[in-house]
Amino acid sequence: MADSDQAPALREAAARLLKGLNAEQRLAVTAGEGATVVVAGPGSGKTRVITRRAAWLIEHGVAPSEVVLMTFTRKAAREMRERLDQLLAQSGAASGAAAAGQHRAGQIMAGTFHSLALRFLRRYSHLLNLSQNFTQIDTESRNRILRDFIKECKKAAPEGEESEKSLKPSVVGNNISRIKMMRLTPSEAQQELRRLEQHSELSPENSDLYNLLSSTLPCYEHYAAVCEREGLIDYDDMLLKCEELFSKAPHVVKPYSHILVDEFQDTNPVQYDMVRHLAHSGNLFVVGDPNQSIYGWRAAQADGYRRIFADFPGTKQVSLAENYRSTGAILSLSSDLINQNQELSRCNLPYRMVNGVRFFEREEIADLVAYLRLVLNPDDNSAFTRVFNRPRRQLGAKALASLLESAQTDKTSLLVAAQHSSNKNARQFARIITDLRERLGHVDLPELVLHLIETIQFKEHLRRSFADKDKRNYESRLENVEELVAYARNVQEQAQEAQHEAPLDSAQPLTPQDMGLAQLRLFMDQATLHSTADVEDQDDAITLSTVHSAKGLEWAVVAIPGVEDGLYPHANAKRHRNPTKQVAALHEERRLLYVGIAMSRVTRARLPYPVTGHEKKPARSLQLLAMPIRVLGGVYPSQVCATPVPGQGAKDLG
Repeated sequence: MADSDQAPALREAAARLLKGLNAEQRLAVTAGEGATVVVAGPGSGKTRVITRRAAWLIEHGVAPSEVVLMTFTRKAAREMRERLDQLLAQSGAASGAAAAGQHRAGQIMAGTFHSLALRFLRRYSHLLNLSQNFTQIDTESRNRILRDFIKECKKAAPEGEESEKSLKPSVVGNNISRIKMMRLTPSEAQQELRRLEQHSELSPENSDLYNLLSSTLPCYEHYAAVCEREGLIDYDDMLLKCEELFSKAPHVVKPYSHILVDEFQDTNPVQYDMVRHLAHSGNLFVVGDPNQSIYGWRAAQADGYRRIFADFPGTKQVSLAENYRSTGAILSLSSDLINQNQELSRCNLPYRMVNGVRFFEREEIADLVAYLRLVLNPDDNSAFTRVFNRPRRQLGAKALASLLESAQTDKTSLLVAAQHSSNKNARQFARIITDLRERLGHVDLPELVLHLIETIQFKEHLRRSFADKDKRNYESRLENVEELVAYARNVQEQAQEAQHEAPLDSAQPLTPQDMGLAQLRLFMDQATLHSTADVEDQDDAITLSTVHSAKGLEWAVVAIPGVEDGLYPHANAKRHRNPTKQVAALHEERRLLYVGIAMSRVTRARLPYPVTGHEKKPARSLQLLAMPIRVLGGVYPSQVCATPVPGQGAKDLG
């Protein structure tokens, strides 16, 4: 088609994409080359802006395969993909090729930071000397590794010596994550600890770092060694190794010319550097709200915006001021609340359900997935120890100790030790894994899962364990197993559609087992990233959730219980010895409440407080109504009406 013929179609597409947008939204969508920061408060249409920006780029000649769209939740990624499908299908329909429009949307690399990191690591694992069949471990598996080490330390420690025996695996795991986000390897952490030990007096900040490293380093060294030996990566490693890949092999990001990031305020320094590497062309488009930065506890930093202006000279900023969600009273309260952070900074005043059990964390599902982890990665000793006696096959602690000793002596994995064990049951278990691996590529993925379930008689194991004790529990577990098979079927369809292959620069033909491994890798990647933290829509039901889990969603009425010192702000916000950290912690608590209040769409946000039913002895939080609540910073007298309800009570906003 000639340029003159394309012009009317382009004008029509542009008009369609800009229809219904206000002036600021249009300015953001039509921004030219270079970096653009869009500051978008709650309800200002940020999802509409970022998806129309992506469609605008494609309609104006940018190849869909050159566009990367990054966000933080699977739900948000799915919603943006659906909107892009619709937008580009409309353009295709106008030209008589709706299917082609949807195909273009499918070529965009869109997903969460972790899902995109996994895609790059699978494709280019060889550039990091990482096995392509690495397995990802969740928090429970990480804690299991740490728990075993802490137990061994407890046995070895002299009587009366605390050592690592008093540490909790979950606390140690969180501390390891903090050290990793400082980008300190075990050896670098050891060097930093030695440097701190040379100081006769430490500042509060260095004192905190010293305590963190000295209490965590032995566990960190052990954990890192286990992960390297067994080919395991955790959630932090996904990001760190991907950023390392981008740094060491910049050619892997060359195909991408336009990078779009949603919820930018939630990026931590590692994620920011991933974005910086991807945006090598300078074409970066980020959307977010610094006032909604509520993930400081996992290293997110609201000052990422300042880094953009330093790293991308000439960055443009567009502010979306119009709110389409919340009423004026709610906007006024949330604005006043955030203004307290700015005021305190100027004055330098120091201030001290959604997630139930996730599907892949359920015992029966975690067991079956551990078998599949071992099929994918035979060196995964963590998966081996979980299931080598599940279902029971007369392999207890003594048999495991013998296998551990053999594996350490011969420097092999537990699976190899089991293959050569004198214990018949251990050899039979090893044979199950070997048989499953040999079937890869010769049977479909769901058939492989079904074969596993039948071979280990898993349903019979569930019947023996639960049917007589709790029939409903037993039936629920059976349903979960069936759901896992359906999940495998869905993954297989995705793999076939996407034609997942070995690294793109590999000229070797794929064997059936290679293709089977590719499907299993995709299954494990999807299982690792799958999370019910992404709140799903459900009719006629009250949603119980933390603010963190529900962030980005909206409801007609929002109730935020426990707005009192100790809860909002949380007591931990006042425990920092460093005054600067105390102020920062309180600021994040205010942003957290701001996010919660701004989720309310058209009526009221409610902050319930408990009423004891005894007028002479009201609950502590009711007593606090007579004084400014610290996290509200004194804004509530003009905005809040206290109206206790018998037996319950609530503070109504607006």
